[in-house]
Amino acid sequence: MVTANDKENEAKADLKRVIDECTTALRSVKGMERTEIFERMGDAYVKMNKLQKAIEFFKGALDAGCIKVEIYDKAAQTLSQLNRGQEALNILEDGLGKVTSSLDKARLYILMSQVKGRHFMFEGGKRNAETAVRLLQMLETNDDEVVRVHGAACNALASNLYSMGKFEEARVSYELAMAYYRKVNDTDNYIKNLTSLGGIMDLMGEPRGALVILEQAMDEAKRSDKKALQSGVANNMGMSYAELGDFKKAEETLLMSMTLSKESDQMHVISLLNLNMADLYLEKGDYANAKKWGSRALAGLRHAGDEIRCAWVLSAMSRVSIAEKDIPHAEKFVKDAMKILEGKQARITEARVVRTVGLVHAAKDDHANAVRYLRKGIEMCKLMGFAAEEARGRGNLALVLKGSGQMKAAAKEAADARRIFLKIGAVHEIKKLDDAGM
Repeated sequence: MVTANDKENEAKADLKRVIDECTTALRSVKGMERTEIFERMGDAYVKMNKLQKAIEFFKGALDAGCIKVEIYDKAAQTLSQLNRGQEALNILEDGLGKVTSSLDKARLYILMSQVKGRHFMFEGGKRNAETAVRLLQMLETNDDEVVRVHGAACNALASNLYSMGKFEEARVSYELAMAYYRKVNDTDNYIKNLTSLGGIMDLMGEPRGALVILEQAMDEAKRSDKKALQSGVANNMGMSYAELGDFKKAEETLLMSMTLSKESDQMHVISLLNLNMADLYLEKGDYANAKKWGSRALAGLRHAGDEIRCAWVLSAMSRVSIAEKDIPHAEKFVKDAMKILEGKQARITEARVVRTVGLVHAAKDDHANAVRYLRKGIEMCKLMGFAAEEARGRGNLALVLKGSGQMKAAAKEAADARRIFLKIGAVHEIKKLDDAGM
């Protein structure tokens, strides 16, 4: 019987064999032929998770005169994984001066957009994606490769717009990307953008509509028989179920996503799923489980260097501490989250963290600062169209205002929260307001 350990050892042996063959070949090969060997060695080292060694060989291929966009892509993505975003951008800038076709230039601008998005330079990422779109609009639109790259440009634009909190513009760009991918029968990327569209609809307060979109995405993902795609869809479905208060279905779907992620070797997704499980239990009021899943998420995200999501989890952990009447820890968690966000453009997470700051002040009976931060968070959410978060902020504010004797203002905020929750279909949130006498 062949075990998983046997398969892993066999894979390692295969990679070592590739490295040895390439090292031998380099002794006798000169000129441009060396670039292919450098690329193979770089690919092998990436699979071995020896990213620094991989970079050396990808750079070697470029230094030897290779101007393939695929090599620039591999070099930039590997540098980005090592949190060396500026080096990645420098390599891509260098490529822009060497490639000659508009299509290749567009590809490089898309890669720059993706790298900038990964390193919180969303405005610059947006501009790069827009430049790629303009270049592609001047090319033959019936060429399948041009259409496919146009889809990638719209996706990169949507991703940066989403991160900037421009949900409606991002939605339009995701829909455009889907249209391009559908035109060339690129099913995988069509499903990925359909999944993102469902996620953004959920944030905009349309979880029921999101589930319709996501059911369609799941059907397509099952037909493609790709568990990684199914995992992504299940994750977003879980969050939509949670938004509607169907916590049992949300939990089942998120756990299914976790199983699919493990089966498809998508281990980097597990920390995100741990985060979503923590959020689910936080909204459900199950603070012990929220703390358990939050701790797991924080450990994984810190290991991956994902600072923004760390800030999101720290905000959740702060709220758990508030519920447990542990205000010193609540303050520490939220201060750590704010520190992470300094100088970054992470508007979605910032809005969530700002609301938590308000809740910490409310727990300390500092009503003036509680009101100030809660109002700030509400305005940030309103500007983005982050509906459920805005409504929760208004519900929190109503309770603080009621506690300080401002009954008329409290009633107004509670009414606004109810209106948004009713539109979303979040009956469980309305019940929370009822139970609080709002």
